[in-house]
Amino acid sequence: MEILHRDGHRVYGYDLVRRREKALESVNRFLPDARERMRFTNDEQRIPFDSNMFDAVCSNQVLEHVKYLDCIVRESARVLKAKGVHIATFPYATYPIEGHILIPFAHWIPPGAFRTRYLTFFYFLRGKGRSSIERGKAVDLYLRNSTYYRFKNEFQALSDAYFERYESDTGSLIEAKLELMRERSRMARLLARCIGLCRSRLLSSIVAYCYTEGALFMYPKKEELVDGSGLRIFSARQK
Repeated sequence: MEILHRDGHRVYGYDLVRRREKALESVNRFLPDARERMRFTNDEQRIPFDSNMFDAVCSNQVLEHVKYLDCIVRESARVLKAKGVHIATFPYATYPIEGHILIPFAHWIPPGAFRTRYLTFFYFLRGKGRSSIERGKAVDLYLRNSTYYRFKNEFQALSDAYFERYESDTGSLIEAKLELMRERSRMARLLARCIGLCRSRLLSSIVAYCYTEGALFMYPKKEELVDGSGLRIFSARQK
């Protein structure tokens, strides 16, 4: 929100109630009317804004934490205007190193005793000693309750249900990352130049499947949506 606000966009956001104080503390730093722009909910299946309200919805590394993905993709289509776009970055289930704990393949292993032992082994190697077992149990529980990794075909299917188009735009994401690198140290600029020379469709696919995808859910199918009360929603042109 801060970046988009700085670039001149009128921004709104929402989060879960349990994160209310932390979220408001962050947003208050740059948005005087934060309490009007931020909304909070206990309902993980609904976005707390009116229908046909936004030109764009942005989610940055969010969808891998969404339990009810079908509901949220449908809801993003509902709150968007007829030509709106949901811009999303997120990892697919195929990426090899679980990004929150930086342990390879941890999210590929079913939750339970075996994954706990697997995690414990890595924490022991990291020098956690006797606390490795408890850490392994806690992280197994975190992955079980807070992460939901999907394959590309699942996102494609949901987009087909609620949007006109689903488009991978990882090339633009790579270019944005390279621009940031060019503003940093000499080594970062050199690395950005090397990666820039390797830009190709293959590189975009590798980044999408092994690191993070940049995706566009484009143009909601308004005539096929209903709101939370079961009432059918129509786009402006149908009204």
